[in-house]
Amino acid sequence: MNSRWICAIALASSWLVSAAQAQSNADRGAVLGGVGGALAGAAIGQHNGETAGGALIGGAVGLLSGALIGNSIDAEQSRQRYIEQQYIAQNSRAVTISEVLSMTKSGVSDAVIVNHINQQGVQQRLEVSDVILLHREGVSEPVLTALQRASVSGTPVYVAPTRVYTEPVIVHDYHYVRPAYPIYAPRYYHPHHYHRGYSASPGVSFGISVGR
Repeated sequence: MNSRWICAIALASSWLVSAAQAQSNADRGAVLGGVGGALAGAAIGQHNGETAGGALIGGAVGLLSGALIGNSIDAEQSRQRYIEQQYIAQNSRAVTISEVLSMTKSGVSDAVIVNHINQQGVQQRLEVSDVILLHREGVSEPVLTALQRASVSGTPVYVAPTRVYTEPVIVHDYHYVRPAYPIYAPRYYHPHHYHRGYSASPGVSFGISVGR
């Protein structure tokens, strides 16, 4: 085997070990891209008698490409973690339908949404119209299932109104009756004529009548 190939394999092995120990996707992408590029470049350069040159060029190109790809993955994962932390920190109460829609549209993973629902519960049971709305907005079936199975922890507690009992008011209807006093009025009697030659003399008499 060509000594240059031995060097290239040894170099690739060391880069693979470094990739396994790398903490970020950018580092792993750079190492893996460099290894792949170096091997590809060495294979191409061998036909032209420039194995080392091809390996160096291929390694440099692979290193740069892998680093860029890994860096974009790191940025996306960092954004995902930030969104998840914000939602978990802000939503320490029962989950609402609008919050599920917001998390879904922001790109939060189903696993995080389901875990959040299981921990916090939901404010209300889903109606048929709610399920249709969530499905149309792109909410996945695992999230819908979690919403349907979660405990309702935001249900408002109904407090019966306090009844105040008071004593009935009794209205007494008093009717004043004026006492009746006797009224004395003179009564006049007209003289009667008697045909048998008897005549009574006129006189005055008194009578008593009671009136109210």
